[in-house]
Amino acid sequence: MVLGLGALAQQPQPQPQQRPPLVYVIFNGMIDPRGAQSLMSVFANIHNAGAQTVHLGINSLGGYTDQAFYLFNALRALPLRLITHNISTIQSAANILFLSGEHRYASRNATFMLHHTSHGGAVPVTYDQFSIKDRMRALTTDDENTARLVADETELPLKTVKSWFRGSVIRNAEFAAENGLIDEIAPFEVPEGVPIVQVIV
Repeated sequence: MVLGLGALAQQPQPQPQQRPPLVYVIFNGMIDPRGAQSLMSVFANIHNAGAQTVHLGINSLGGYTDQAFYLFNALRALPLRLITHNISTIQSAANILFLSGEHRYASRNATFMLHHTSHGGAVPVTYDQFSIKDRMRALTTDDENTARLVADETELPLKTVKSWFRGSVIRNAEFAAENGLIDEIAPFEVPEGVPIVQVIV
């Protein structure tokens, strides 16, 4: 049967998918290829569903610097408002992920830790003088890139930020607030009725 234009106009039209304006995500894991892939898969689904604002609660002991920068750059590229929360501890490379937030918060009992980059492996590795020099350059580059990012996001002198890398010093939320790592100390609270996603790693 052929319908005229008037009849077509009267046909039920598909309703656009409701956009979830606000979503909460929790990440509890290492910043490694598996963790990074799982987190970005969640964010891809949230973005494709039309989310406008995402609160990301993080608890992480760190991981790989390259994966952390991958997450930072990929999350900053998404056209959504990202707010990050330290809900337990942010250590090592996890600081890079945490700094991807447009606004950043920490629970009262949360902690932060930065340190110099280290490389390791599960099996013995043989080095010569050239490979040692290459490894040193890689370590130095990772440290420099991380320190510059922290300095840019906190608006502190690079020299000040680099001093935080000496020794694996655990710092509290008050330190983070005083030095621009967070906007303020605030609890991680999910409003009633707002979707929440746990990243599976």
